[in-house]
Amino acid sequence: MTDNLTYYVSPQDNLTYISSLFNLEYVDLGPYNPEVTNLNSSGTGSRVHVFFRCDYIDGDFLGHNFSYVVLGGDSYEKISQNVYANLTTAASLTQFNSYPMNNVPEGKTINVTVNCSCGDSSVSKNYGLFETYPLRPEDNLSSLAEAYGFFWTRGFAASV
Repeated sequence: MTDNLTYYVSPQDNLTYISSLFNLEYVDLGPYNPEVTNLNSSGTGSRVHVFFRCDYIDGDFLGHNFSYVVLGGDSYEKISQNVYANLTTAASLTQFNSYPMNNVPEGKTINVTVNCSCGDSSVSKNYGLFETYPLRPEDNLSSLAEAYGFFWTRGFAASV
């Protein structure tokens, strides 16, 4: 199963860096980001789509483990919020790694587990990739529906 996620681009990011976080080559991001004309440059605050394989983690839930090499000054909170743009949590990093939350040794490789929602085989493949999409404070169902070309009604919002 394959899933897709949205990564928010920070000022210091480029696609080479972002692809390395997800154990990919930056050119692999091209087909999922046709609006990005220069694959090694993406606008701050924009979203980059990243594909990944969706697995059963410990037979418990759907997700994928990425590898990350810890840098000086990193903590699980910093890694989850800043490096992985809230695609995971400090609690998840604590659960899937053996290092204490605020004492992660520099240079060590840790597991970064990202949840996904791609496991219902009864859903037609015509829908394409599912997307793990972290919401930002300015996001709401109406603005997202408009941005992605979906029909939106208030009745739908009441049922969500």
